[in-house]
Formats: sequence, C-alpha cells, structure tokens
Amino acid sequence: MTAKTEFAFSSIPIPEREEKPRTRGLTMMIDWGLPLGHQKDCLEGQGLYVDEAKIAASIPRVMPADYLKKKIRHYCTSHLRANIEKKR
Repeated sequence: MTAKTEFAFSSIPIPEREEKPRTRGLTMMIDWGLPLGHQKDCLEGQGLYVDEAKIAASIPRVMPADYLKKKIRHYCTSHLRANIEKKR
C-alpha cells in the first residue's frame, strides 16, 4: 500500500499488512457474476485488501468470452489473481 489513504473511523485499529503481492494473510473474494460496474466499485472500495478473485461455479460458462476477458483483465490490473473455479 504505497499511497497513503485516509480511511473512515481511524480510531478502529487495523492490523498492518504486507504490500501486494502478499505471501501471508491473503484475502479472497468470490465473484458470483458481478456486473463490470459493480466489480469496479468493489475493487475501488476494498481492492487494497483483496488478493484473489474467484469467478465461481459455472458462471464463466454462460458469459460471452470477451466479457469474461474484461473481468479477468480488470482483476489483473487491480493487482488481484483471478481464478475460475472448476466444477468436478
């Protein structure tokens, strides 16, 4: 976290975290088909704390390929690993 960000409720302590890419204390989010705008909003608000995004279940199968590529690209440019959950 190179840029100094002012957070609300500064009286509530937050543990120190490694800068990205982290090797400990990783946080994952599950994307259940978030629209691109919602994805952008989520990452703008909480992206500092998220390390990996998993696009869940069969959702990628029903997305147009170019849309899925945009989602993955946005996660990558936000310094998150993007994974697609494989059904077994």
